[in-house]
Amino acid sequence: MRKLARNEVQIRVGNGVQVIVHAVGIMTLCLPSGFTLELNNCYFVPALCKNIISGSCLLRDGYSFKSENNGCSLSYKNMFYGFAPVENGLFIMDLDSRNDVYNVEAKHLKKTDTNTTFLWHCRLGHIGKKRMQKLHGDGLLESFDFESFDTCEACLMGKMTKTPFTGHVERAHDLLEIIHSDVCGPMSIPARGGYLYFVTFTDDLSRYGYTYLMKQKSETFEKFKAFQNEVENHCDKRLNSCDRITEVNI
Repeated sequence: MRKLARNEVQIRVGNGVQVIVHAVGIMTLCLPSGFTLELNNCYFVPALCKNIISGSCLLRDGYSFKSENNGCSLSYKNMFYGFAPVENGLFIMDLDSRNDVYNVEAKHLKKTDTNTTFLWHCRLGHIGKKRMQKLHGDGLLESFDFESFDTCEACLMGKMTKTPFTGHVERAHDLLEIIHSDVCGPMSIPARGGYLYFVTFTDDLSRYGYTYLMKQKSETFEKFKAFQNEVENHCDKRLNSCDRITEVNI
């Protein structure tokens, strides 16, 4: 970062007022896709209430945009790199960690330390090397360095065996005797209507389940009361007991 002299760079906002640029530098944005976007000539402007990335500069450097799923996807050479959902009329870039940055120019997008072969291995549901080599042979995937593809820890954990559970498992003998519930979220992309969470309620005996969408996790108890009223009126029974709510973050 380099500090700027007064009036060295001038920026005017929408109402015509000139704001002060304190410094200029390079900012790195980490994208959930496993890539980083290095933004060149980023201006530090404390007077701005929003952090802005110049779309025209991205287009000039070879990036492309596509409107889909109530947002805008960012690609480079037909490869997906990031998504910006619409929030209050603005495209908000989806980042691993949000950084304060105002950008007027961007330079080439570079790859993170994650190996490309390993990245596609994860994107394709942790498929094996032979299947990836077949996709490569069929021309569906670009050339990879298969020799540098390290062992996947997630695959090893998924294949691990576990000692059988010998304890007593409590099972329900009647409807609504035991209810299991999970809360999931927040999702990286909101559903239609701005929903970021959902909660499920499953009857232990019948395995019949209900799913409720939520905008905030704090709505869980209200959804439980709605579920309770619905099932008690439908079955003409009262809830006997509830398993603890297990929170699942994705």
